[in-house]
This record gives sequence, structure tokens and C-alpha cells, in this order.
Amino acid sequence: MIDLLSLANVETVSIENRDETVTIYAKTTYHLANCPNCGGGLYKHGSREYRYTDTPLYMKPTTIQLNVHRYRCKVCKQVLSDHIACVDESRRCTNRLVQHIQSHCFRLTFSELSRQIGLSVNTIRNIAQDYLSYLEQSYPRSTPSILGIDEVMIAGEYRCVLTDLEHHRLFDILPTRKQSYLESYFERLPNKENIHTVCSDMWQPFKNVCAKCLPNTTLVLDRFHVVKLANEAMESIRKCHQNELDAKGRKQLKKHLRWLLIKRLAQLSSDDLKTLEVLAKEYPKLVIAYYLKEKFFDIYEAKDKNAAILAFFEWTDSIDEQATGMYLPEFYRLKQIVKRHFAPNL
Repeated sequence: MIDLLSLANVETVSIENRDETVTIYAKTTYHLANCPNCGGGLYKHGSREYRYTDTPLYMKPTTIQLNVHRYRCKVCKQVLSDHIACVDESRRCTNRLVQHIQSHCFRLTFSELSRQIGLSVNTIRNIAQDYLSYLEQSYPRSTPSILGIDEVMIAGEYRCVLTDLEHHRLFDILPTRKQSYLESYFERLPNKENIHTVCSDMWQPFKNVCAKCLPNTTLVLDRFHVVKLANEAMESIRKCHQNELDAKGRKQLKKHLRWLLIKRLAQLSSDDLKTLEVLAKEYPKLVIAYYLKEKFFDIYEAKDKNAAILAFFEWTDSIDEQATGMYLPEFYRLKQIVKRHFAPNL
């Protein structure tokens, strides 16, 4: 019979192809010569059948019904069986099925894999977890000198993402961003003294963890999270204007002006600049908000720290009611937030 298995020391006897599953009946071809414990001679002691799940055949869950020889030692009387190197005894499946699961467990759900191969979800989960642990241990990972801390929503929960900003690569993903967990993690982190700079958003637990576990590091607020506040302040003013208009006016303001106001000043075309001039006559507060947003962005274009500090204080002066001729609470809130985080930000 054609050998469908291609497994060492295993020979196919017959195959049963049902509607939804495939069963391959096979036997071992390897025979023990001597007792591995005492070296004594052996005599046959019957056989036993074992079932092992294998990789799918004909796109159906496949099981190997394997007949294994048994022996008894003439000297120590111990009962022995043929050694089967191609199977994982603890999971009752072939080694190649374990490899198949490892290569697919990060792309398919455990339930989908279970339907395809016929193993339980728990067994597949355990194989995937063991493989993940192996990858974590084998991955050459050194504690970065510039560490990024951020969060991402996965499966409805915030996870903490750590990145090596110097080499632009992922360092670790933690199951939660809670302060207690992060403190425990950083207390156990090897070579944490290598970290001299931490970049994060304004999430207070991140700051608390850095102060407690990484007290000698410099904390820098992520530029994206800071300048986003300026965009949000301007957007808040635009929406207030929009809500005061009728349906047609709201549609026009949102459709034609929203994307213009999000653009950087240097990116505006000549037509955009003309539109901005017209807008200044009809919505002066909105245009002032746009220029305040742009001036805030320019702080990050400063050539050094001192220039950035000077630009920041010039910006705070420019949002004063006497300078603008109007009260802009949205930008006052931004000023207070930045001042509260002033040392790590600048």
C-alpha cells in the first residue's frame, strides 16, 4: 500500500475515508532488541493501539490508529513499548501537527484550527502558549536606552506597548496598562539602568511608574499626543461655529474648511490662503485658532531646547485675551496642560 504518512518507523496498513474525518490504520516497524534499562533480552508481550491526531488529509481532520508492539524484559520483567519519535505523547498528536499549529496559531483563531484538525481548543491553546514562551525566550532582546511607552486597545482592553525607539522596533506588549502591573514589570526588568530616556503620553500612571521604578531617566512626552491637543482645541472651536449655523451652513463649513484647517500652513496652496482670508472676515475666531494651532506646532520645529522654551512662552502670550481680542478657553486649557507637564515636555 502507498505510504501516505511518511513517518519514520511507521507503516500504513489501511485508510478509512469518511464524510468528515479520515482514519489511517498503521503499525510500527521498529523493534526493540534489548531492554534499555538493564540490557536484558526481550520477548513479545502483545500490542496496544494508540490514537494520534495528524495533519489534515483530503482537507479533513485525520487520526492515526497506530498498533504498537509491547515487550517484557526477561531479566527485570519491565513491560516496554516501541519508541515512536514522530509523535508528541503528552498531546496525542504527531510532531508535524504541533509544527502545523505553531505556524498557523497567530493567523487563525483556536476555534478555526480546532475545526480544521480535530484537536480540542484547549490543547491548541496550550501548544500556542508553549510556542509563544519559546519565542520569547529565544528572542534576543536587550533593554533599550530610549524606551517608548504607549497603549493600544486589543479585544476591548488597553494593553501597554513598549518600544525600542533608538532602533525602531517592538520591545514588549503587556496585558494591561495598570500602574500596579507596570511597577511589578519594571522592578523585574533586567538591566533597567540602561534606560536613560522614556517617551510616553500624558497617562498619569506612566509618569508614576517612571518616577518610582526609573527615577534616573528623563521623561519626554510624545510629540504626537501633545500637538494633538492643539488640533483638538481648534476643532472644538470649529464645531462651536458649526453648531450655530443652519444645516446648509454646517455642511459647507465641514465639507470645505475642515481639511483646510487641519493642514499645516506651509502646505496651503494659493487658493487655500485666499479661502483663509475670506474665512477670517466671516469667522475671525476660527482663523485665529488656526494660527494659534500652527504656532504651537512650530514649537517643535525649534532648533534646540532654549529656543523651544522661548517659543512656548511666546505662544502663551499670544493666546492672551488682550492679544487676540477674544477669549479662547480651549487654548487656555491646552496651556495649563502643557505647563503641568512642562519639565518632561521641554
